Amino acid sequence: MATFTDTAGRVWDVRIDVETIRTIRESELKINLLEVLDPKSGLLERLSDPVMLVDLLYLVCKSQADCEQISPADFGRAMAGDAIAEATDALLESLVNFCPNARLRNVQSQMLKAASRARDQALTAIEAKIADGSLERAMNAALAQHGHSSGDAPGSLESIPLG
Repeated sequence: MATFTDTAGRVWDVRIDVETIRTIRESELKINLLEVLDPKSGLLERLSDPVMLVDLLYLVCKSQADCEQISPADFGRAMAGDAIAEATDALLESLVNFCPNARLRNVQSQMLKAASRARDQALTAIEAKIADGSLERAMNAALAQHGHSSGDAPGSLESIPLG
């Protein structure tokens, strides 16, 4: 069973079953968990909103939260940083494990692993650009193009064109 640890040190079991799926469908979130791994649904992208994700995770972990008398607000207060990343991975792993078709379950598992490797490779590339100074040089060049020297930073990030 997939688990994650919140910032208060509590370990949460992430178990997806038919009742969990029904509860979340009927909740005010109106999310069909079965669509999360379907790229056409857009649900995975919507779950990049940490508030929505934590609301969903609370419902997934609600029976455990009820036993420990942890309110949705207390649950949310203990979800930040690495806890959110770990909980996301646990949720996706549990969704894959719920799949009743072994072949599809294997494909979904491989897709998640490939996405994780791609994310890690992108982060490694960015870290390398930070370490060798090329990211900072590119940012300074972009600022210079828009009339700002490296010592004359704009007043806000919104003033930097991103396109």
